[in-house]
Amino acid sequence: MRSKLVFINEDYKESRSIIVLGPALVLRGPYEYQIKITEKVTSCELMYDVMINGIVYTKIPCQYCQKI
Repeated sequence: MRSKLVFINEDYKESRSIIVLGPALVLRGPYEYQIKITEKVTSCELMYDVMINGIVYTKIPCQYCQKI
């Protein structure tokens, strides 16, 4: 989804301290990122790297993004 605009979920933006309003431009993704839950259990999620008003935010889960 390169060069697409998405809106990021408001609750997720608050949890990551993203205070910028407006759409985000997808720079990279979707790509897989493994999250270690426990020593033996990992979860693989799809992520985007996005830019909002010139600031780059990495590892934004696709499930919190909505295409425009």
